[in-house]
Amino acid sequence: MSQRNKALLLTVVVLLAVVLVALLLFLRAALDYKGTVEAITIQEVDLSQVADGTYTGSCDAGLVSAQVAVTVEDGAITEVTLTDYHSILGRGAEAIPEEIVAQQRIGVDAVSGATDSSTVIQKAVENALTGAG
Repeated sequence: MSQRNKALLLTVVVLLAVVLVALLLFLRAALDYKGTVEAITIQEVDLSQVADGTYTGSCDAGLVSAQVAVTVEDGAITEVTLTDYHSILGRGAEAIPEEIVAQQRIGVDAVSGATDSSTVIQKAVENALTGAG
């Protein structure tokens, strides 16, 4: 085998090793993420106990994270704004804030195909209203 072929073979082996390591790291992150999301519970908040104002909260599950600003006036949620949102798994959950305002509750139906992202956004809203983050 020529020196050039040996160098090419070594390069291919190194590249395959790097790709394999990256794939394993991604799979590990995906498993950690899934466990994190499955552990999230959503609790309703008694809005009559929340003073008027705008509250911020966040939830980070690894592959999906959300930060929100929630405005409460006279015992009602008047606005939920996604101030920061990252999801590499798809889109659609951006509709959750609008549904929370419309239904005046955190536990709205998840967006089909974006269930985990919907859960993360809902938890961020709960955290804002409870002061948990």
